[in-house]
Amino acid sequence: MKQFIYLVALSLISLTACVTPPEYPIEPVIDFIGLNKNIVNQGAFGTDTLIITFSFTDGDGDLGVDTALTAFLIDTRDGSEIPYKIPYIPEQGNNNAISGEITIEVYTHCCIFDDGSDPCTSSPNQSSDEMSYQIYIVDRAGNESNLTQTSTIVVNCN
Repeated sequence: MKQFIYLVALSLISLTACVTPPEYPIEPVIDFIGLNKNIVNQGAFGTDTLIITFSFTDGDGDLGVDTALTAFLIDTRDGSEIPYKIPYIPEQGNNNAISGEITIEVYTHCCIFDDGSDPCTSSPNQSSDEMSYQIYIVDRAGNESNLTQTSTIVVNCN
């Protein structure tokens, strides 16, 4: 019986020793996961919040900088860019490959009106606006990730 226990323990140790750590490219790779909702209300800062979640991998694990903006949302309606900060992620042992999820909160949305009316006001001619964000991140070495895009977001204009 004692030999059987040693054999099982040795087999388990051998299996864990053979596990190969993941290999990712040194450029970050991101994929859109989801939104907490797809309809938001336009308004002043803090009126409504949208939460965007996306996954990431990075082969050399150099994501996040305490002093720089390293995540970017691009409004597909007008190309405007909103920068965010990814917190510093310390390197992890011999193989620094990391993966995980990032969540970003966006607090203010404004309608862009077809008739040229000022954004963030109400327009009798347009009750809603459709938009999405393209997302990319930059690691500490300056490597940019791919672009990923959110699903459609409807902004209530009134």
